[in-house]
Amino acid sequence: MFNFICTDCGHKFDEPEEYSEPSGLDDCPMKYKGCPKCGGNYEELGECDYCGNEVPRSSLYLVVSEKGTKFTFVKIAMINNNGGILWN
Repeated sequence: MFNFICTDCGHKFDEPEEYSEPSGLDDCPMKYKGCPKCGGNYEELGECDYCGNEVPRSSLYLVVSEKGTKFTFVKIAMINNNGGILWN
């Protein structure tokens, strides 16, 4: 299971790469972390308790059952009038 996904190229990876670019100051380069494949932005991955897929954590939300059990699911399209989840 990977820890991160690149929001630019979709590459999944364990740890971001550290990059360095000139900043205009000779002795102070700009440092940042990015995707090891393309250098792009990245996001933490989470696992959907419903389907088991690894997805960006921003695509997950927490559902708490009446018994207090916590589940994490991919965001859904609709909730019916009785509060039930309609999966598509």
